[in-house]
Amino acid sequence: MGLTTAAPDRLPHKLSRCRDKDNITTTGSLGARICGMRVYKVDNGKFQLMDKHRGKELNPQGFCEALQSFFDNGRRIRRGLVPRFLKSLRDIQEVMERQSEFHFFASSILFIYEGAEVIPNPSVFVRLQVIGRKK
Repeated sequence: MGLTTAAPDRLPHKLSRCRDKDNITTTGSLGARICGMRVYKVDNGKFQLMDKHRGKELNPQGFCEALQSFFDNGRRIRRGLVPRFLKSLRDIQEVMERQSEFHFFASSILFIYEGAEVIPNPSVFVRLQVIGRKK
């Protein structure tokens, strides 16, 4: 997450490579890139996969389509999950904006939701996990 994946203390050739990658992917334009995705499709009992190479190829429109695909379980688009993810993202944003000690580079946010349509405990339905390095 963010407009750059390059920490300022990287070696010049690595810094240049990261900036080039950021500029040709949605990292530079949207501040996010899909680095992988696995979605269970209840209609056929199989997983739909997207790897990091496909994620690098997405333009902003393709990014939006991939997000829609993430919430599509094969029967319907799980629109009701979106507000819960957005709340979690806003909570992370609020924490990041309040602190100045840490700067995250090449970090990810893992989006997880239970694929079953009916679950016994709705409070464990959606989860975000921040993964990455801090400086």
